[in-house]
Amino acid sequence: MDPAKLQAARQLFLGYVPDFQSFDHPPEDFAREEIQYKREAARKLREVWGPYVQGEAKVTTDAEAKQKLFEAYAWTQFLDWRGKQYIEEKLLVEPGDFFMLLELILETLRGSDAGDWQTPLGTLLDWLQQRPCPAAHTKLISTYFLFLWNPGEHYYIKTQEFDRFLGLIGEKKLGTGKPLTVETYARVLDICQQLRHELADWNVTDNIDLQSFAFVVASQSRKAPVTPAASDKKPQADPATGETPEELPLNLILAGPPGTGKTYRILKELIPRFQDEQVELTKEAFIEEQCGKLTWHEAIALALLLHGGTAKVAEIARMDPVVARAGANDGKTSITQKVGNVLRRYSHPDCELVQAQKYSEPPLFWKEKQTRWRLHDEADDCLEELKELAARIRDYTPQPSVVRRYDFVTFHQSYSYEDFVEGIKPVVMDETESDAAGEVAYCVQPGIFRRMVKRAMDDPGNSYALFIDEINRTNISNVFGELITLIEPDKRMRFDEKTSEWIDGVRVKLPYTHTMLPSEPLFGVPDNLYLIGTMNTADRSIALLDLALRRRFSFEEVMPDPSLLTRVAPIETEDGPIHLDLMLDRMNQRIEFLYDRDHTIGHSYLMKVRTFDELQTVFLEKIVPLLHEYFYGDWEKVQLVLGDLVDGNEQDGRAKCHPAAIVGHQVQVASKVLGVTSDNYQDQRSYAIAEELSPESFRKIYR
Repeated sequence: MDPAKLQAARQLFLGYVPDFQSFDHPPEDFAREEIQYKREAARKLREVWGPYVQGEAKVTTDAEAKQKLFEAYAWTQFLDWRGKQYIEEKLLVEPGDFFMLLELILETLRGSDAGDWQTPLGTLLDWLQQRPCPAAHTKLISTYFLFLWNPGEHYYIKTQEFDRFLGLIGEKKLGTGKPLTVETYARVLDICQQLRHELADWNVTDNIDLQSFAFVVASQSRKAPVTPAASDKKPQADPATGETPEELPLNLILAGPPGTGKTYRILKELIPRFQDEQVELTKEAFIEEQCGKLTWHEAIALALLLHGGTAKVAEIARMDPVVARAGANDGKTSITQKVGNVLRRYSHPDCELVQAQKYSEPPLFWKEKQTRWRLHDEADDCLEELKELAARIRDYTPQPSVVRRYDFVTFHQSYSYEDFVEGIKPVVMDETESDAAGEVAYCVQPGIFRRMVKRAMDDPGNSYALFIDEINRTNISNVFGELITLIEPDKRMRFDEKTSEWIDGVRVKLPYTHTMLPSEPLFGVPDNLYLIGTMNTADRSIALLDLALRRRFSFEEVMPDPSLLTRVAPIETEDGPIHLDLMLDRMNQRIEFLYDRDHTIGHSYLMKVRTFDELQTVFLEKIVPLLHEYFYGDWEKVQLVLGDLVDGNEQDGRAKCHPAAIVGHQVQVASKVLGVTSDNYQDQRSYAIAEELSPESFRKIYR
């Protein structure tokens, strides 16, 4: 075990749980998400299985053994429905297989209590390997119950997660495709003992704490850091693994069904990579931030308030509020000339030294002799807010702020190239243009993408991002236009530090800019600008996501994860608990069978549910309408997903309705409804959503 790598692993952990002190007093959120549900599962196993391990209780049938095994797996949701289906349909298919597996597991737990787990574990592993048991399942099946039965000594192995963790701390990985052996498991337990010794200052209670530590470290290490994108800069090595991290794709789409946390992931995981926290905001930066929002006449008035006297036009043009308002001068009109135009336009009409073609309200300025200007004596009533801002500027001291190197946009059906890249739009003429102030002109205006390109090019040492929510809800070809080629990684420009210029890359003429200004530099996309979108796979507008875009973006699937709901306490009712994880897992299994996996239901719908009333509201207002949309009004399929149908036939020859159905039905007999008997009309079903639901309405979904 490498001490330096273990220290780096600690830092990864603290990056996820920054207020962590020790495992005996963990932060409340972390304890709920990673520890408490495992301890509750361990308590349940001792309570439910104790009579079978330590007493005389016996399991007598294969069905009873199967029920006990799957019930215990459901306490943590470590085994999803696909794993359960594999065990049921491919691994344990002979009569008595479940009974035999349970007996071997119980014997292994007895051996653990007696201090000799190696022999019964070896027998269990031999039995599993005589069947078509994947290597990962040999680890999962054999260590899960040992871990919950005696977490002080044993460890639960999830292959990919644990192997990644081993690599992070400098240990040899177990290896995918390699079945578990007694010797390998003994090595795992030795590593756990070493880790608990090394983490003694964190008061590790048992391997539940250690498994939570390993899971967080492995998960955090997957979040590859965004590195400066200039081609001659190599990504820094991961401090925990010593390996060069894989860079976040320049073009990435998070795709999945609704409610799987795509936007949440952007907000919580990706956006923080593109912002610098706790940056001291200087007084100059504060003035620039505040004055950028002002009109020209307000900026000039503020400058004179801060100056506290008279000043010439050239002097006013150099004052901080005016410079901040001017920003990047377009070169057509000097700042001094702009200031002069505004002073004349907003001067008091009674001032004899000013000759203006047109005066604007409010009258703020007065011209003295020797070409000096001041605020008009009667302007105080118009300056209250500016006086407050002037006081804040005078008293300002540097304070922490956040620098955001990203922007966020949501696509919709009417979103266009003109919104995204550039377009000709009406603009009210600047108040500094005295002859045409207030008139409407048509100018080329950059869209959000061009503005982000400029920001990225102005700051080549940092990475920038444009987040696009619902990227498939518009016509992609129309929005991106010719830029569909420029965003490809190998078509991007790169920054040459020797010449301080952007070089290489494909560059094009823009239809509006280069028509009006042919001498403008060609447009290219820098390699420090990331495009990250989200896509709802259940949205019918997905057809608009053409193949050209698919080829240029990396896709990351974000699917429902019922295991996250094990961290939410079951909904307690008088009749017993409702397990949200089991319920969601079962519904999604049925949806995938009846429709496809792109239309499953995300876990986020249930993540904030804490009471039965909240659960009922979520189903009636969100989940049932979503299912209705999925199946285009085929209510019978909605009933199948919700477990609302039971064996037995109604008078129309189809399945009966469950007494606690969420979506119920009545059979409308044709002869009674129409008043005549005819073979031309069949009996019909009318459906209705229950106004109030019972706990059994939800428990029946997964029973």
